[in-house]
This record gives sequence, C-alpha cells and structure tokens, in this order.
Amino acid sequence: MKTFILWLSVLFMVSGVVCLFYQPWLGWQLEKEQSYLLNELNSNRVQENQQLTEVFNRGETKPHSHRLNGPIAELQIPSIDALMPVVNGTSAEELQHAAGRMESTAMLGSQGNTALAAHRSFTDGALFSRLDEVKLGDSVIITTQQDVLTYVVYAAYTVQPDDVYVLQSSEMHHEITLITCEPMKNPTHRLIVKAALERREVIDSHVAASADKQ
Repeated sequence: MKTFILWLSVLFMVSGVVCLFYQPWLGWQLEKEQSYLLNELNSNRVQENQQLTEVFNRGETKPHSHRLNGPIAELQIPSIDALMPVVNGTSAEELQHAAGRMESTAMLGSQGNTALAAHRSFTDGALFSRLDEVKLGDSVIITTQQDVLTYVVYAAYTVQPDDVYVLQSSEMHHEITLITCEPMKNPTHRLIVKAALERREVIDSHVAASADKQ
C-alpha cells in the first residue's frame, strides 16, 4: 500500500512538472510557426513586388491569345472617370486590360490590405493613367459578385519600387492599396494611393452596412 501511494505521489509530481512546462513550450511552438508563416508571406510579397517591377518597366505589351484569369470584380474611381475589371494576378498579360490583385495580399473585401496594380496607359483615361489626379476624400468603388465596396482615399504618395512596406497588412483595417508606375514613361518610382473601407453593400439582400472604422 505504501509503495502504491509512493508511486502515485511520484506520478502526480511528474504530471505537475509536465503541465508546468507544457504551456510555455506550446506557446513557443506557436510563436515559431507564426514567425515562419509571416516570413514566408513577406518573402512572397517581395517576390511578387519584384515581378511587378519587371512588368512596369516593360510597359504595355501586345495582348496574348491564351485565356487569362477571369474578372473577379469591377473597379471604379468616379473622380477620374476610371472604370476597369479586376483580375487575380499581375502578369504582363493580365495587366494589359485590367487591374490585378497582388496574390500575396488580402482578398477583396477581406480584413487587411488588398493591393491592386495597373498600368498608366498612354490611352487617356485608361486603367490608372490618371491616378495621380486622385485627391484625398475621393471614392474608390469595387463591385464583386456579392458586394459593393466603397473606399475613401486617405493617402497618396510615391515610393521606391522595392518599398514593400506599402503591402503590409493590418488586421485592424479593411483597406486597398492602388499601385502604378511613376512617372508614366520610363518609370523610376511607384505611385501609391491608399483607401479605407467606408461602406459595404450586400448585393443579394440590398442591405447596407457601415464598416467599422479603426
């Protein structure tokens, strides 16, 4: 009986030690995994940003005959009479006729930062050719199959092509980042326009809901 009690006491002690160190170990493992995923995401953004630089430097190309990604949304900027489809991806072919969502950034309407890139076409009013005319407070309207998303411009500035911080996402915000080359000919920089989600209208039910402003 005494031996049984002794072994039971040892078992409780061992269990206590395991419990004491298990939670910190679990937290360390979780932090390690999150760090790995964040580093991988940042690496993907850097790589996609480099590919976008090559596309912008190449300028407008002749359309290819192969089938491109279908449109996922329509983008409208009323103040500059801009209206264009949005596709997933930023290859030279996809940016020929549309704005492209950088696939390392948030989905349209999702929490975080959605980056949309397009050429500044020499055709007046096409794509982002007049993006430099956008002013603070202007609306950017994106229509998907489910929602009409209205964003309001809160910042516009130029950056170096390798300044990927503009793609960083905040879990507290819903925003879009519009990206194009600057200047239009022989670009050396990027023109960045930031806009925050102000209103979401669900198309199916026609119910409008104001997004939380953080």
